[in-house]
Amino acid sequence: MLNEKMERHVGMTLGVIGVAVTLAIGVVCGVALQNYKSEKPISAQALANRDSCLASITAMAERNANSQGGHVMKLHQVIYVSEANDGIVCSAQFDIDRDGKREISTGYTSAVSGREG
Repeated sequence: MLNEKMERHVGMTLGVIGVAVTLAIGVVCGVALQNYKSEKPISAQALANRDSCLASITAMAERNANSQGGHVMKLHQVIYVSEANDGIVCSAQFDIDRDGKREISTGYTSAVSGREG
């Protein structure tokens, strides 16, 4: 009985943490998007490019952390998201857990090209 209660409590706690992390990422990306300077309205393609760029650097950070015996806990901060030629350039840092110790990663940068149609 006690184990069931603890499992439920742990499950609920992890669920709340997951929602909080998701909201934090949304806020960070929203702030980064506000810094995305353009004279024209932000299109769905620009949003998709931004999301692809952030997904790309997240994958890089995960591969690097895994190769060093750690894992990415969450997005720490978006350093910038900006226009580049016909796409987006983005940079971010991540919180890494390595042997129970939290570290902040180096900055990861990527570019995603894509023309708006």
